[in-house]
This record gives sequence, structure tokens and C-alpha cells, in this order.
Amino acid sequence: MEHGNKGSVDALLDSIDYKLKLQETLDSMLAKTKSATTEASVASAVETELFYFIKVFFGKDIVFDKEIGQSDLKHKRRVFTGRMDAVSNDLVIEYKRPDKLMSEREQEKATRQVDAYLIQLKDETNIEYNAVLTDGQKIRYFYYFDKVLHHTPFKSIEIDDLDKLIRSLINVGNKKFVPENIVPDFKLKAKKPITLNLAKCLFDIVSNHMTDKTDMLFQEWQELFHLSENDRGQNLDIEKRKKALSEIFGEKISNVEMDYKALFVLQTTYAIIVKLIACKVITRLSTEPESNILYFSDLTKVESLQLREFMENLEDGYSYAIGGIRNLLEGDFFSWYTAEQQWTDEEAKCIMDVIDTLEGYTDSLFAYGYTAIDIFKDLYMEIMPNEVRHSLGEYFTPSWLADYVIQSSKGMIKESRWKAIDPCCGSGIFVVTLIKHILKDKDIMSADKEEKRIILNEILERVQGIDINPLSVLTARVSYLLAIAPLLGEEPIEIPIYLGDSANIPKKIWVDSTACYQYVIHTKQGVIDVTLPCSFVESKAFLEKMTMLQNFVKMENVPLVYHNFLKCIDVKEQNKLVLEHIR
Repeated sequence: MEHGNKGSVDALLDSIDYKLKLQETLDSMLAKTKSATTEASVASAVETELFYFIKVFFGKDIVFDKEIGQSDLKHKRRVFTGRMDAVSNDLVIEYKRPDKLMSEREQEKATRQVDAYLIQLKDETNIEYNAVLTDGQKIRYFYYFDKVLHHTPFKSIEIDDLDKLIRSLINVGNKKFVPENIVPDFKLKAKKPITLNLAKCLFDIVSNHMTDKTDMLFQEWQELFHLSENDRGQNLDIEKRKKALSEIFGEKISNVEMDYKALFVLQTTYAIIVKLIACKVITRLSTEPESNILYFSDLTKVESLQLREFMENLEDGYSYAIGGIRNLLEGDFFSWYTAEQQWTDEEAKCIMDVIDTLEGYTDSLFAYGYTAIDIFKDLYMEIMPNEVRHSLGEYFTPSWLADYVIQSSKGMIKESRWKAIDPCCGSGIFVVTLIKHILKDKDIMSADKEEKRIILNEILERVQGIDINPLSVLTARVSYLLAIAPLLGEEPIEIPIYLGDSANIPKKIWVDSTACYQYVIHTKQGVIDVTLPCSFVESKAFLEKMTMLQNFVKMENVPLVYHNFLKCIDVKEQNKLVLEHIR
């Protein structure tokens, strides 16, 4: 029975039927290859099983290009030696008959052969191909890590290996999440003006239909960026910024308010794209069976109002854990665009254009391989013009410098299980590089679920970041997600990148006999004084409990919030003054 038209590929991959058919296919393939006596019979057994499984279950035709050599390559800068057995969707498959992979000497000979293919392919095409070497019983993976070619130990083929192969093969025609693809699709001057249209639509909303809440968020945003309405714009950098923004929005940015609104809109536009990229990478957006939007692909079929509700939930990160990540997104300055009073069909269309473009990307690079690249730096620079970034004093640390600083720091402390925190993490280049250094000697591709869980917890404990800029925190969190994506399992996690001011450190005070942290925040609405017992703040469940309390805050029921706050505090520490601070 053909499954190809029965829902999205994501839903099929998540189904029980898929897992059952996968096991049947694996059993059949292992039986056929076990008795194979030639390389051709191994290839035939593997490819036939893969082809028919993908054809029947997903309704997709997979083409295996056979015996690829120099004459088949478009670029011929050098002589390509050898012929690859099969290539499909940037995956090279090299077959050997079973007796050719029996000894360590034969295994290493075959490995050198595949290494040579991949290195030559990169030289010829500038593409980092993946590869597998197999006799139909055993398998070895080849992949690039930080531009260096690596391979895993040989292992017996299991159901997870067949799953990896199928996921790689069914993404035919889909683009990888790399700057070379993302920037041309989403820069302001792209052939299809997806980002520009969204920015212009949002600019119209803040110029003509701004709600009171949006205005409040806009003012708080100005406070955060130290932007002042008294700024007369005499500074040369500001004049250059106004001119660049005028060109983007097609109208003269003549006063301070318009200047700041245009800047606010550009940052919101960038934030929307980054958030949707995070959703695409996670794929499974909800675990609620009654939800109409379980997978990213479901977003391509929603109407305007459904999309608004989804984006509103997405922005409400306190109650909407995405893919088991409790704090990937949180209500910030850039959530204003989901307000029902401002929402338009034109806005929905612009966001749908972003979703439709992202649907053409594959998440397999992050799910089954590993990459430690900063995919957002180039995108940010293409959405935020040079004149805008310089006027705000924004500069990016190059990846080579981050790597050099971290390598030097490791040499100074001489501690193998070092911990690191970046107190001004920006878009996360140091954070991602730190994760890369932890993973440098670990074989993720061969790790089982328990091994991945241990590595993941190690990273979460050892690498953390803070930034005062919500846009930077968003980017750093999603970059962190992309770096750890191959390790994610079923357990909910919290990404240790936090929105805060590293220069504003909480004071430790005594409230009667209870040690407390006191934190003071200045906002346009007034001063907020937060005083909480140290034991509660330092507990592992602190942010999870605060997230729960945030949901009660939204109900605007003060007694209910107070009652649930007390549940979080040790009874021994609930003295009169502590209770008064909490109230």
C-alpha cells in the first residue's frame, strides 16, 4: 500500500508504521547481503530494499548514480581518480563484498579509498559530501567536522542506521542550512523579496496601527538600546543610518521616531526568520495529539488566523515548550507583531512566504551529522545594513579569533573538564566554538542514546552565556540548539543562554535569618525589586518553576500567583519579611 500522499514526510517518519516497516526492510536486507558473494550483489540488495521502501512508504523515487568518475563531474580542475559505486543526494555509498571487510588491513584499505573520493569531491565541487562504507552487514560513516574529514568505527547495521540512510536519501532536492543558501534566500536584496516584503508590512503596522502594548514594548526596547527621543540625529553615523533605512522602506526617514521604528521593524523581521528556522530544525513542534500543527510542514497549510495563533503561542515561550526545549523562545520585544488588533492577511502572507521557503530546507544536517557553524552572522549583516550596525556599535568576532582565544584559554587553565561562560555572548560565536571544542574528540555518529544523553548534559553544564540584547540571546540560543541537535533525545532541556545584564549583579542580602538575592530592574513602567531566597534561586528547578508562575501571572489573579509562589519556597524560609517581599 502506498503511503506517499497520506500526510507529511515528518508525520510518516514519526509513525509506528514507519518503525515496523523499517524493521521488516532491515531484516530482508541483512538476509540478502549475508549470502551475497559479489560486490554487485551487495549493492543490488541494499539499493533495492532502500528504493522500494522509499517508493512505497513515501511515494518518492530515489536515483542512485552509479560508477561516478571524472567524466561525470561538472568541474574538472584536477584529475579525479577512481569510480564511486553510488552517489545520491550528496551521499556516497561504497560497497564491498563481506570477505573484503573481514581484516583490519582490508578495512583500512577501503577507508582510504572512500577518504580519497570525498577529498577529491570537495576539491572539485566545494561540497562536503557524507559517505558510508558497507558490506550490507557492517557500516562505517564518513563526515566532515570543522572542515576535517572523520570516520566512525565499523559497526553492525541496526535499525537506526537504516533510518539514517533513509532520512538522508528522502531529502533529495532540499537545501542545507548553511550561509551559502540562507543568505541568498533571506537577504533584503534577494531575487524574491521575502524579507523586504515582511519588513515593509511590519513598518506599515508600527507606523499606522500600533497598539498600546506594541507602543510599550517599543519604548522598553528604546530604553534597552539607550535610544533617546531627544537625539537630534546630528551624528554622521545616524544620518547614514537614516539614509540606508530610507532606501529599504522606500520613504524618507526624516525624524527620530521614524528612524527608531524602522530599526525596531528590521530587528523584528530578523527575529521572525530566526525563530522559524528554529522551528524547522526541531520539526516536531507539539506533542499534543489534538493540535493542528504538529510538524513544521503543517504550517504550510494553515489559514491567516491559525498562523497568527501559532505565532502568538510560539512567542509565548513560557507556556509553549518547543521540541522539549523549555526556554528556546520567550516573550520579548519582538513578539508585538502577533497582536490580534494589528494582524492582517498581508502580514500572514509575508510570514507564509518565509515558511514556504524554509520548507525547501532539510534538517538532516543537524539531526544526523554535526556542524559548529555560525549560520546567522551573515544573515544578520544582510538584513541589518552596515550603516545601521556601525551606528549601534555592533561588530562580530571572526570564528578564527574565537577559536584562538578558547584554545589559548584551555592551555592556561590546564583543566580537561573546564567550564566556560560568555557574559556578553552576542550571537553565540564563542558559545558554539566552546561546544565544538568539547565535541572535538567525541564520536557522535556512533554514540547510542545513553552516550548522547551524557554528552548533552556535559555540554549544558559546561557552556553558558548571557547577553542584555534579546536579539542576541535569541540568535545564541538557536545557534546553541543547532550545535547540540544531534544529541537531543526525549528529555526536556533548558538552553543555558540567558537574557540579563552581566554588569547588574544581584546582591546577596539577609532578610531576617534567610539568605536572599536582591535584583533591581529599571523599566519605563517603574522600578522592579525582586528579592528571593538564595536556596530557591540556586535550585535546579528555578527557571522551570518561574515559567509555571509566569502562566499564573497572565491570569492577572494576584492571590493565585502569591499562593503558587509560596509553594516554591521552603517553609523554613517563609518568614514575615520574605513573604512581604514576595507579596
